[in-house]
Amino acid sequence: MNPNPYHSSGTQQTNVQRLRSVPVWIVGSVFAAVSAFTPLWSGVHLLGQEFGLFPVPYGMFDIEVNGTPVSNRSFIWSSLLAGGLLIGIALACILRAHRNYKHNINVRAAGSQATG
Repeated sequence: MNPNPYHSSGTQQTNVQRLRSVPVWIVGSVFAAVSAFTPLWSGVHLLGQEFGLFPVPYGMFDIEVNGTPVSNRSFIWSSLLAGGLLIGIALACILRAHRNYKHNINVRAAGSQATG
């Protein structure tokens, strides 16, 4: 019995060590996408309030950071930028998971050809 739980009958031991993680990148993608919700929601809400693009149920006024007033324009752009950056990170994680998945398929195919 092989002690390696990832070893399959069609994959050689050396190829198993070359497999790359896929679920970790998917979890990272979900975490980044969920984290992007708050800054994007705040920025879009204030954007709608300031420019009247759509009705908002309540207004945000007098934004302060460490006791220093921040302009609405600065808050809109910084929150949209932070949310966009997190969405970009989520997309990069999905791309990396896809590349690792394709790599794993190729490693398994090469292992089955070498043994068969």
